[in-house]
Amino acid sequence: VFGGVWNYYDIRSARLSSATSATEVAPSQYASVLILQIDNWIWSDADKQLASVNLTEFSAIVLEIRSGGGDYLASQIIVEELQRSGKPIVAHVEMAMSGAFYISQVADYIFINPNAIYGFYHNKTGDWGKGHGIEELWRGIFNKVAYVTSSKRGIPLSEVEEMLGNVYSGEKSLQLKLVDQFGSYDDAVRYATAIAAVKTHLPVTMFKVINLGW
Repeated sequence: VFGGVWNYYDIRSARLSSATSATEVAPSQYASVLILQIDNWIWSDADKQLASVNLTEFSAIVLEIRSGGGDYLASQIIVEELQRSGKPIVAHVEMAMSGAFYISQVADYIFINPNAIYGFYHNKTGDWGKGHGIEELWRGIFNKVAYVTSSKRGIPLSEVEEMLGNVYSGEKSLQLKLVDQFGSYDDAVRYATAIAAVKTHLPVTMFKVINLGW
């Protein structure tokens, strides 16, 4: 189901199954959901793959995240593209650190596994040495992550700054209100499906899956 293959979603079994061409169903008769899978490393061209997708075609977006991070610039561009889309975004997290944590915090609602690994593990001064403007650059990155997290989760900025630089379990992340509730990938898809249906007043049967990981 990778590489932009269209799929039907069976809500009763909560499973994706391969389907034939999306052109067989008139787009105006159905709403659709984009599922972005972020597995393993966020590679440097991941943002270009997302840019090739017309986000206006979708009524909601699901982020399925199992990643320890990756290329920061790509992560930043993905964050900006998702923010510009204006679409409802639901995330499910099994592991999200560094850039993957940053991307997840764009979501309007986050489901997490209790045993997940979650956090932005770099501190405000960065971990990559000093000189040549590195510290200043890293402070800028840290501040962007802190601002997005604070604004989306409704946590005071000073508290978020204390949380960043650490890695938490899913259970602790829920206690800290970095996420919204425990749940599975299927829960996230159901939640996004409900949002899309309410928003469009159309049945949701069309899903597109894109893997941005490496």
